[in-house]
Amino acid sequence: MTRRKLPVDIVATMRLPRDPKKILKLDLSALAWSAHGLGRIGRPDPALLDLLEIARTVHEFDRRQPKRTTGVRAKQVHVTMPLREPARWTSAAKNELSAMLRVQGNAEWKFDFTKRKTGTTSADLVFGGSGKEKTKPKKAVKDHPPPIENVVLFSGGIDSTAGLATLMKQVNKTLLVAYYARNRTKQESIANELGFRRLVQIGSSWTIAEAAPRVGGQFIYRSFLFLALAVLLTDATNAKSLFQFENGPLALAVEPLDLYRITRHAHPLVHRHLANLFNALTDRTINLSNPFLNRTKGEAVELLRSGLAKDQFKRIIALTETCWYLNSKIIVAGRPRKKNGKPCGACVPCLVRKAALGPDDTAAAVDFSNGGGRIARDPVVRVHYESYSAFAERLLDKGFNVYEFMETIPAATRNALRDGGEMTPAEALALYRRFAEEWARTYT
Repeated sequence: MTRRKLPVDIVATMRLPRDPKKILKLDLSALAWSAHGLGRIGRPDPALLDLLEIARTVHEFDRRQPKRTTGVRAKQVHVTMPLREPARWTSAAKNELSAMLRVQGNAEWKFDFTKRKTGTTSADLVFGGSGKEKTKPKKAVKDHPPPIENVVLFSGGIDSTAGLATLMKQVNKTLLVAYYARNRTKQESIANELGFRRLVQIGSSWTIAEAAPRVGGQFIYRSFLFLALAVLLTDATNAKSLFQFENGPLALAVEPLDLYRITRHAHPLVHRHLANLFNALTDRTINLSNPFLNRTKGEAVELLRSGLAKDQFKRIIALTETCWYLNSKIIVAGRPRKKNGKPCGACVPCLVRKAALGPDDTAAAVDFSNGGGRIARDPVVRVHYESYSAFAERLLDKGFNVYEFMETIPAATRNALRDGGEMTPAEALALYRRFAEEWARTYT
């Protein structure tokens, strides 16, 4: 692999005039990928390797922003970086890329791509080279597994785990694609428990100059990296379908209050722009979907529960991770503390998880379904619980109709529901009401 630098320059203009521009300089030759279970795949399209490195660059920028609890926001981000095939990135492709990132982060992204002047990077070596030739799937014979038909983006969370329950009859034709940090062993254990042996786990690390901004983390663009990885492997294996399982209320990203910024990891517009981008880059189509768009997390959990014995269900649920503060000693941002590695029970993911699982959930530092105890009286610890309780009450009000619902939801979600997409406004409101009913059953 080359040791010559492949410079990437990122300049971010912030929303408030008093905040100076943020500059991040990276080097693609210092980005290292690792893989477990990759095996042999068809040669990746070089434009999709470029897409993967673009996504990892966006993720690194995202990691080095202030936390979402601050008011510091990027208004415009300008990226200059070298690619294998910059000519494939037409105006149409760049427009789809920028539109997808605007949906995820509400910022304007501009890209200037140049021709790479030096050799391979870690991505070329790990994913099998940068040639254009694609291998055809082998015929299923006794000594070889059948061709892959489905690729599933697998995080090890409840939604992606529950999604596997819908593919149990296609276990040998399904490839799970996971990006891991600290949870590689848990991802592997869940897949093995459910009988999915075809699991690819990818990690990466980037050696950054000491002068680079410290990591805080917004993580609003993180799923772009996961999806880019899954798209690359879907194309390389000639799979028919790519699934990202995420419950509808999270995918549609309707905030309980305006002050929230819910991530749009599997938003319908993100999927739509990514599919259009894939077509613009390759002149091929990809079948990317979220089968859980019209399901609550509780309904997804019931799918998983129905196909498993009770003890196996409990084992698998205990392996799934949700909490924002799992690897921290704080509970939200309050003064009370917890053990590192224990769910807080008070962040949004923990609360929604509890509403879906009820008494089957793993123990957390706070349990509002039982009153919460002394710790839950802290006003900071209660902030998400009270916000979502008020949201659920509003949704269940008989006078709250679809017109009021459409007026209060984010513009991106309103656009997704209005243009004849995967779901109508009435279906979306019915979905959120079912979520509110789960909340009420658990907490009131």
